[in-house]
Amino acid sequence: MQHYFHTSSKSVLLFEEWKIETWKGMFVSTLIIFMLTIVYEFCSSYHKYLNYSLNIKQERLARDEQSKISTQYKRFRRHIRSLLFYILQLLFGYVIMLLVMTYQVYILTSVLIGVGFGYFISNPIILRGMDKLYLRELEKVKIENESLNHNGDNVTNRDNETNGDNETNGDNDKSGSRLLVESNA
Repeated sequence: MQHYFHTSSKSVLLFEEWKIETWKGMFVSTLIIFMLTIVYEFCSSYHKYLNYSLNIKQERLARDEQSKISTQYKRFRRHIRSLLFYILQLLFGYVIMLLVMTYQVYILTSVLIGVGFGYFISNPIILRGMDKLYLRELEKVKIENESLNHNGDNVTNRDNETNGDNETNGDNDKSGSRLLVESNA
């Protein structure tokens, strides 16, 4: 194995069975590696999305403490899913690193182009998903606040009705007592 960058068409990649001896074999190998790096970027971006989703949904679950067992179970499932994508991302990352360590210029070029292309495709998709998730959560919070305000308005209206009854009976005349206090001062 050569420890400097070279352009030879003969290489062994990762396993003894993956021998490259022709330019056609090099082309097929670089195409496979290109696809592998695109999958790596999708895994990396999706892992970011899962972490973002986990953080937003944990805040929501903390507010909705209906049943602690189901909340803990949902958090555990999300955490396991995030963990699996993290392991998959590391696996792809190490395999790509070992491929680059063959010092084959065509392999390195394939990795760089694949990572760039994968990022170019996956990042906008994931960011759009994050935006949708954020807007959905904002809408849920807005609906919750409106329902709380609506319930609070009912309580306030009931209080006003009882205060109005007292004022008409002369039992609770706050404005008159305020004038008396101000005039005595």
